[in-house]
Amino acid sequence: MTQNIWKHITRYGNAVLLTAVLLVTAAFPSTATDDPPLASFMGDWQSNGDAFGRPAVSTIKFAPAFGGKLVHLQYNINIITNGTPTPAFSGVAYYKQLTDDRYQAFWADIEGSIHPIASTLEGQALTSIWGTEETRLGRTRYEILSDGTMRITDWARVDDEWKQFNDNVYKRLHHNIAHETK
Repeated sequence: MTQNIWKHITRYGNAVLLTAVLLVTAAFPSTATDDPPLASFMGDWQSNGDAFGRPAVSTIKFAPAFGGKLVHLQYNINIITNGTPTPAFSGVAYYKQLTDDRYQAFWADIEGSIHPIASTLEGQALTSIWGTEETRLGRTRYEILSDGTMRITDWARVDDEWKQFNDNVYKRLHHNIAHETK
């Protein structure tokens, strides 16, 4: 008798469970897409402009990392002296998506700086607040423009004011969201 009861509970219990899962899935559709976080930023970008008041070639790369769980950013500045590029600065960041429009990250660079980052995505613009009040506080805005270029603008917090110290427009060299940085 007990075996008969468990057989009916198991048979009908599985049917009830499947129905509940289907109802919940229909009531709360997934907002996930096949695109990785920050998909429109993915790829290799280059700017031929100025850095530190001198002609420079700056590159930035956004790529999926760790199975798409994070986004890796690699940033390099090469100062051009007599036609020869010389490395002047480089840094890396790893971004983790928290919600549709919020990201948490960290930054590390050749100066030995390590900064926490809190970012917000609004349309085609990612604004990152990096550092701390106790150390150094900055803001970087990455914006995909209507012509497909990306403008990157940096500010540092000095005496309770945002002072701009960088503004360059980057052209996309490659757009490969499937390539993963390890």
